[in-house]
Amino acid sequence: MFSAAPQAVSGQFYAFDFWDYLDYTTVVQGTVTRIDTIHDTSDTDTIFSLPSIQYQYVIQFSVNTWYKDKGRDTLTLKYFHTSTEHVIFEPITNEEWIIFTWRAPDGTYNAGHDFFSCPVNKKHTDTDKIIRLVKKYAQINNQVVAVKYKDHDSGKRRTAKGLLINGQPEGAWHFLDKKGVPYKTGYYLNGQRDSLWMSYYRDIKDNALPMIYSKTFIKNDKAASVSFTREGEMNYAYFDEGIEVPEGVFTQEEWTYIQEKGQKITNENY
Repeated sequence: MFSAAPQAVSGQFYAFDFWDYLDYTTVVQGTVTRIDTIHDTSDTDTIFSLPSIQYQYVIQFSVNTWYKDKGRDTLTLKYFHTSTEHVIFEPITNEEWIIFTWRAPDGTYNAGHDFFSCPVNKKHTDTDKIIRLVKKYAQINNQVVAVKYKDHDSGKRRTAKGLLINGQPEGAWHFLDKKGVPYKTGYYLNGQRDSLWMSYYRDIKDNALPMIYSKTFIKNDKAASVSFTREGEMNYAYFDEGIEVPEGVFTQEEWTYIQEKGQKITNENY
């Protein structure tokens, strides 16, 4: 089993660590060949009650280097933002970029307001170090790893343990506290989160507790989830329209709560 405690590499806003490596399915370098801009319908910002226009960019890249994941010579990237948001990701035609992205089930790729993508000629201070870290893990094949990382929320050191196949996480993974107790468990399929993910409460010293915080089922980029109080009462839920959940993933009570009281996510929500 590969075991390591690499030094996190600072990105533009916060450190790039092994959790980030797992989160992005794909890291590539390529040149922007085409940008199509779609103006969506107007909406109202829910926080400041200001008029808001949602934009969708469909960006074509000619890929010259696949650092993580493998694919064709071209990559189609979808990117969303609203007119009230600060835009971080602004590629222009013929510009060469390093892209950190997520592969969708339909074969396209999605980008959010991520902190690591950047033009090659305007790299962040530690971009080269981040790429070296990505290449290091991307070379691991059919090997169980246990890698320490720093949680972005708590700042605590934790350990991710699971199988890497051609650099992509596969099968069951456990995310452990400092005592080796799981505070999160889940599954990956072809590098993407899949099936049931469980999160547990932690005490003031960041030790995992035997109390479920949330249960989330993920399949084909859709999810259904329910959260609990420390007393075990359900207090929040959501589900994507069209999600199909196998029998036994949730109890009947949990599934009823999700359907009746959960927030329904549709394409119109984006």
